[in-house]
Amino acid sequence: MPAEADYWTFVNQVRRDWDVNFTVYGPFDYIDVTRRMDLFRDRERLKAYLARKRLGVIAFAPWVDYDNYNYAAGRPTTRAELKPLMQEAMAAVKSIDSSIFCIGCIEGNLVSLPADAQRALYESVPDRPAGQYQLSPDQMSLLKRYDIQWKDCLLQNREGQYRYELYYRGGGDVRFPMVAIAVYAAPGNGQHRYWLDEARFLVEEVGVDGLYIDQFSLAFNDDQRYSYDSWDGTTVDVDLKTGQIARRYTDGGLVGAGARRDLAEYVLKKGRYMLANTFPVVPDMQSVRMHRFNESEWTFDVFSWSDGEKPPLRAYPCECHFSTPIGLGLRPERYGDKGSEGYAHVIMKGAIAYLRHGMLYYHYGSEIPENGPGAGEYGAINHMFPLTPVELHEGWIVGKERIVTCVSRTFEWPDARKPEIVVSDLAGRAVAPQATLSQEGGKWKVDLRLKDWAEIAVIE
Repeated sequence: MPAEADYWTFVNQVRRDWDVNFTVYGPFDYIDVTRRMDLFRDRERLKAYLARKRLGVIAFAPWVDYDNYNYAAGRPTTRAELKPLMQEAMAAVKSIDSSIFCIGCIEGNLVSLPADAQRALYESVPDRPAGQYQLSPDQMSLLKRYDIQWKDCLLQNREGQYRYELYYRGGGDVRFPMVAIAVYAAPGNGQHRYWLDEARFLVEEVGVDGLYIDQFSLAFNDDQRYSYDSWDGTTVDVDLKTGQIARRYTDGGLVGAGARRDLAEYVLKKGRYMLANTFPVVPDMQSVRMHRFNESEWTFDVFSWSDGEKPPLRAYPCECHFSTPIGLGLRPERYGDKGSEGYAHVIMKGAIAYLRHGMLYYHYGSEIPENGPGAGEYGAINHMFPLTPVELHEGWIVGKERIVTCVSRTFEWPDARKPEIVVSDLAGRAVAPQATLSQEGGKWKVDLRLKDWAEIAVIE
């Protein structure tokens, strides 16, 4: 058996053993209610928009409290201002399709400081480029003047400095600086309590269908994961010469497991949907009935391989193999004019790159033009969901409800009803399926011929 086949046999057996084959909903995308209320207030436009894009999950931006710039008001938005906007948007969506999940957004490892603290920190080193920085001694002194609720969970480096994020929002001539500080969640600490407060606001006050959270696992870059303010009882540096412990510190990915589980259980016990950025890194979270993805777009340059060529194998997308097999978007804007001119093309090549890794495609704020440069359709992406995984493979996924593939092969359809086949090209436009169907013993055999790695098909 080829090594590739051995790998997928292993993956699929582990997925069954770990009980991670639960239904994936979609298509998914974010919509900012402070930018797009005109869409939600025009029922016919909204109806046409949802018919074209067939969204199954909508995450309403802005985030609660963090990255909460209100593009209509030109300043950060409060919870009191956000609540009616989200409720109005959700009511508009539900009036057209009540099955669509409308969810709110919170941040996992960054929290916005009070407005006066943000201003003071920004003005201490004005006009820096957007990015993440360690607080200087003077900035550390500034921060101590403010009574913030995260004093027990500020992420601290080896030198005792905290880390902050500077980013800018606004439009046109407006460049509005915003400052957030890095934290980590652990059972009972300030960030754990804050998560639950944000979740209660969204679920119980706003009444959304669920919750999206960014950077949930906290198991990525060392400077965003480890904190040297305390010891978690496990994580240490060892002096290789002496074998002695050289330093004790805290792994935010490890100590946060209980807090993450608590947040997920709160949402799920309310009968709501939960989605998170980053895949689980501890067994306790592996089979929790929530959805996970990562931002795999950063591992690809769709212009680096030819149309019809198999996309390169990358490690980061493979993190989905023992969780929900979803990758978040591939934004054409990243490629400048090339991306704009080939907008639909970039989206479809992104979806094919994901399928090469056995994963499905979620939108990331992308809108394929109907006309002009970059025009196309959403094609097979609109037919990928819902899908309850049965098997993942290189270039194809077998689900209980449908099969998604970008490679030719013969598939078994275990149902007496004759399947429908949808095929789309690299612009997302429909093309005639090249398939032979035959029925054998109450099942169907589908011999499907595609332009491998240049077309996507859904058998449903």
